[in-house]
Amino acid sequence: MSPSTGSFNLDNKDAKALSGRFALSPSLSSEVATSFYWGRYTPDFLPSEDLYSISGDGKYAIGPFELEGEYVFTHFGNVERVARRFANIAINKESELENDSVEHEVEFELAKLASDKQGYWVDLRYRFWPHFLSHTVFGSPSSIRR
Repeated sequence: MSPSTGSFNLDNKDAKALSGRFALSPSLSSEVATSFYWGRYTPDFLPSEDLYSISGDGKYAIGPFELEGEYVFTHFGNVERVARRFANIAINKESELENDSVEHEVEFELAKLASDKQGYWVDLRYRFWPHFLSHTVFGSPSSIRR
């Protein structure tokens, strides 16, 4: 076995993406941030269309309680055009079959395609530490005997 560098230097895709995050932490118990992503979402054989995502997240702690959450909005560019082009490619694709009695049928329904998606999550935590664990391996690294 030997360490390897991975495929970072072998990235040969034409479509690159851009992302970032900006965070403010006015205290150890709170943080507010926004992040973004922009890049192509279609494969090379389909028209080039981009998507972008914008999100906001935060964390706040008071005493043993922590509240954390995130909201994300994503927009997919020209979804209907991409779906129609994909349907055209699938319908016009040749198949090699020696049996002429087999019939091919391809059906697409381009209904209710969403170009925008959004979602969120919220997490409420109560931090606690049972006193009896303080004098164990879990409570103090110095309590570990060698």
